[in-house]
Amino acid sequence: MSSSDLSTSRRDLHAILGDLVFSAHRLTRIAAHSTSSTESPAIWRTLDALNTSGPMRTGELARHGRVSQPTMSKIIRLLEQRGWVARVADPTDARATVLELSEEGRAALATWRETVLTALTPRFEALSDEQLNTLDSAAGILAELVSTSGPVGPGAPEVAELPEEGELDESATSGAADAAGSGSAVQDREAEPATDSNSAASAAGEARA
Repeated sequence: MSSSDLSTSRRDLHAILGDLVFSAHRLTRIAAHSTSSTESPAIWRTLDALNTSGPMRTGELARHGRVSQPTMSKIIRLLEQRGWVARVADPTDARATVLELSEEGRAALATWRETVLTALTPRFEALSDEQLNTLDSAAGILAELVSTSGPVGPGAPEVAELPEEGELDESATSGAADAAGSGSAVQDREAEPATDSNSAASAAGEARA
């Protein structure tokens, strides 16, 4: 392959990834609004992290969710009050504890996922069999890439504090994407006010267009 062909290939890859990421952000926002849920998506993202990766310390969960440790501590307190997570001894360090997902928490996560998917299904029902097959293949590729990407390392940057407990809102709408799956086929172009990372994603998508 010539350097020219390789350059074109790389540009095409960047374009594909850009469409994928920005469409996923829009799907995330749509999913969060479609359920009419007032629950903070940060809660579901935390439960999903424990369900996918197993027991973790507070700091690990904070890095995984890209929030500060004090913010994650607030989320964990709320989850403990509901009985959705429990503290257990760290098998690698008897002096420390880790958070693990309880059966109640796993059931709550499953219910929320089903709610999200049920709300999103009508948007995809008109797809042809060929489009559905393409979407299915893309979802499989993404799932494999994400599952082998490894844990978030201790060098990952923290982000700004969320509001006080009880005021956690849609500032973390990216949590819905974990359960809803990648939605690069979504054609929705509704004019919605973007917040946090969504504003950057929308702006970048418009600029590239």
